[in-house]
Amino acid sequence: MEPYNEKIKREFDEWKNREPGTIEKISGFVGKPVEMVIQPFIEKIGPLLEDVLKNSNKYIAEAIQNSHEPPMDITKFTPDEFVEWHKKADSDSDTLIKAGITALSAEGAVGGFLGFNALLAEVPVSFGTIIAFANKIAVTYHLDVSNEATQVEILKAITAGSSSTIESKTEATSTFSISNIIIQKTSWGSIASGNLYGANSVILTVRQLLKTLGIGISKRKATQFLPGLGAVTGGVINGAWANESLNGVREYCRYTVTQKYFEFYTEPSANS
Repeated sequence: MEPYNEKIKREFDEWKNREPGTIEKISGFVGKPVEMVIQPFIEKIGPLLEDVLKNSNKYIAEAIQNSHEPPMDITKFTPDEFVEWHKKADSDSDTLIKAGITALSAEGAVGGFLGFNALLAEVPVSFGTIIAFANKIAVTYHLDVSNEATQVEILKAITAGSSSTIESKTEATSTFSISNIIIQKTSWGSIASGNLYGANSVILTVRQLLKTLGIGISKRKATQFLPGLGAVTGGVINGAWANESLNGVREYCRYTVTQKYFEFYTEPSANS
């Protein structure tokens, strides 16, 4: 029988190499005609997404407060106990993904009735919803969502899941860092102040991720306003995006926690 940690790694690699879903591909293609139209919005959307990220503490607090069980030291599990716990976390994360798809689908349907003037309002709302559910998924796997390194990795997972081509998805996943990253606690503050001088280089990474996400979300939103498309299409596109993005977060989380557990468990001092 395939060892559990190898099984999870295989499934993670399969996700990384899987082509984006059909709807994601179609939305990326259909969105091309509106790129020029939404260009004036792009420079404004980046800072709006930064504001959402800076204010994400309330989402993090909500995620922790609503977690199904208090944080635990999973390194104390036996391998069999870990597998049982991990499968329960998979089930709980599936429920969260379905809830996220429902929420984003409803939001997309409403957006189908609105015009371009609502774009600047809708994009941050969609991003905030994704961040909220992403943090809840991470908490389900007992990752420390208050850690800025974890937040950056979550953003990368969302970006990978938001990709409409395998090339852009590969670019996002290739920068995953499973080992611990040391990120200064001043980094979000530096984003808030707009002062990048001397700040950790992760800020530039965050801003690039937010720019990529902002463009991608804007294109999806803008397709709702094309002739012949509307509320139903908006709901489908948003739902597909939620499915791909949140599954990306789920795959990252389940792989990360499994790797960390089995690395600890196989250390010579782990069982001494």
